[in-house]
Amino acid sequence: MSSTLTRCRACGRDTQTTEDWRCEYCGQPKPVTAEPIAAADPPRSAPSLWQDLRPQFAAAGLSLVVALVGLIIGSELLLIAAAAVLVAAVVAKIVADGW
Repeated sequence: MSSTLTRCRACGRDTQTTEDWRCEYCGQPKPVTAEPIAAADPPRSAPSLWQDLRPQFAAAGLSLVVALVGLIIGSELLLIAAAAVLVAAVVAKIVADGW
């Protein structure tokens, strides 16, 4: 029998769950998700700096290519687009990690 109390859908009481997933008080089946589930996967370690910043490096590389094309062609619009990509990458990183 489980040592934690979970709510039974049938009787509405907080009761222990038997080995066959039934309410100890009324005998009605409890959902399997009523019991705490042990973590199947071990906790993951924190990502490395390179893994964490990979999207920002990709955005910086794309911005560099767009800026170089803009310089070669002489287009201010492409230079502004490259700056916008960099700003969007920084904002996305800040929003994802919190400020």
